[in-house]
Amino acid sequence: MLVAMQRWLPLGLGLLVPTLALAQAQHNPGPPATGALPPQPPPPGPAPSAQPPASAQPPASAQPPVAAPPPAPPATATPYPPQYAPYGYPPPAGYTYPPGYYPPPGYYYPPPAYGLPPAAPKPTYPDDAAGQTSPWLDMVAAGVVANRRFDHFFAVGMQGGAYLAARFRVAARVLLFTTEPEDDLRYAYWEDDVLEPGYEAIASDPPVVLVGGSVGVGAVVRRNFVFAPGIGFHTTNVGDYGSMLTLSLPFEWTTDDGARFGFEIDIGRAMGGSVMARCIDTSVCDQGDKEFDRPSAPAFLGAFELGWGFNHPPAKAPQSREVP
Repeated sequence: MLVAMQRWLPLGLGLLVPTLALAQAQHNPGPPATGALPPQPPPPGPAPSAQPPASAQPPASAQPPVAAPPPAPPATATPYPPQYAPYGYPPPAGYTYPPGYYPPPGYYYPPPAYGLPPAAPKPTYPDDAAGQTSPWLDMVAAGVVANRRFDHFFAVGMQGGAYLAARFRVAARVLLFTTEPEDDLRYAYWEDDVLEPGYEAIASDPPVVLVGGSVGVGAVVRRNFVFAPGIGFHTTNVGDYGSMLTLSLPFEWTTDDGARFGFEIDIGRAMGGSVMARCIDTSVCDQGDKEFDRPSAPAFLGAFELGWGFNHPPAKAPQSREVP
């Protein structure tokens, strides 16, 4: 081991000495080399200007006013080419649409204040246009109840009429029975207070058609509606059933092009008519047939109508609307 130390010690000392010398030279640099200029100090800065004391400064009112910058000249509006739509909404200041220009589909249209034409005014008609739509023709579906006579719930037919002076309503109708109504007195006996004791009623022939009409005065006449209560009268082709005298209540609507629809309710009395009866008990009546009057009884008619009115008045001339 001593031999190894003697071998490596001179070598380690030889490396250590140069390292220490290099570190000492960097820490304490020597004088500059010959011909090199010594470092110069930085040039002094400008001397600060002496500020007068606060008491020496002039008051703020004595300072000269600062002139305001001149206003910017107004921007000249350059209209967009017709093939281009302005971006954003509302349009830039000073922009005007070219004549005849409309934004492309999908563009948000500005309100009328930006130049679009106002909507066209709606047509107006006379206040009594429904009453002036005359004459008229309707299809009718109705039901009839005449007590002590017959009942029928679906008759169809036609009616025609007119409004005279747009106030007075005149109507006439013809209704066909879709089935044969049966006589309500076909099984009547003397207990029904219609026949004398010992008699049995004989059913009359069934009616085929109901004919009648009504007259009334327009209590309410409007542009599209008329209510003209009045008096109605109806009878059948068989005299045994008498007639109906009723209070007529028609409610009718008329559109601006003349189409009509509505309904009518008639309430009143059925009167007149007769019934034949046969004696079935000769102990209390004479053998043979005898005619008896039918008693008066309530009557009802309800009808639905759909048709067309002629001579509908034209629309009034629209008033000019100011374009904003």
